[in-house]
Amino acid sequence: MEQEAQEQHHLLPETRQFVAETERAFNRRIVLEPVTNHWARATFSLGERGKPDRVRYDLKAVEHLDHLVIHELGHARLNYEAAASERFRATVDREAVHRAIGTESAIVLPWLSPERLAAWEQIAATWIVSTATSLPQDGLIESAIEKDGRFVALQEASLRLQAALLSQSFQANRRNILPEKAKHAFGVLDGAWLTWLARFLGQPELSRPVGESTLARPVNDVLEAIDSAESGALRDCRQATDRIAAQLGVRDWYSWRPFAP
Repeated sequence: MEQEAQEQHHLLPETRQFVAETERAFNRRIVLEPVTNHWARATFSLGERGKPDRVRYDLKAVEHLDHLVIHELGHARLNYEAAASERFRATVDREAVHRAIGTESAIVLPWLSPERLAAWEQIAATWIVSTATSLPQDGLIESAIEKDGRFVALQEASLRLQAALLSQSFQANRRNILPEKAKHAFGVLDGAWLTWLARFLGQPELSRPVGESTLARPVNDVLEAIDSAESGALRDCRQATDRIAAQLGVRDWYSWRPFAP
């Protein structure tokens, strides 16, 4: 990443160094891209056919950009440190999603046109599959950041905010009118990562709303799947994702396809 590009995103010197180290180690160019109303605080995407990798971040999350960039580059490192034969991408099957929730979606969201309903189904499925894919890696990455030691203060502040946002999302989701399978998945995934964060931060009280809910058991099952990827191997991460998806009843919503940038 060019020096001026890093500076325009107001990264700390140590974060710019981390980005540069990642680019040199794997011979990849990394682009930071601010977006508005992103579905996540930040996401990472591997560039295909010589294109740069991208870290997209929501402008509302710029206060914690350093931690978010470091976290997303953790996904890059996990992929590039693995053999090319181990790199796969989860691809959403729109027809499977529609078969699962299409009829109920039309009933509970009658104000949406068919086109907007189809778009909502795709967005919901993408969030669920992407989150199930990300969580096993997320735990590994945050543990690695803590072990590295350079960014612990940034990490703690960022994760505390994320936990607060997840708590709000988890509680709001219980009141939403949505297709039941999607609503269940949203709640369980939010609850599982909130519980993981509460444990990681040493603040179990943060996850009290989860423990007092009807989702406590499925959340614990997902948490166990996240923990099962502790080896750091991408194969174990994929297996953890499949365990999570099976628990949520959405394993047929995606397929694994080889990815070699």
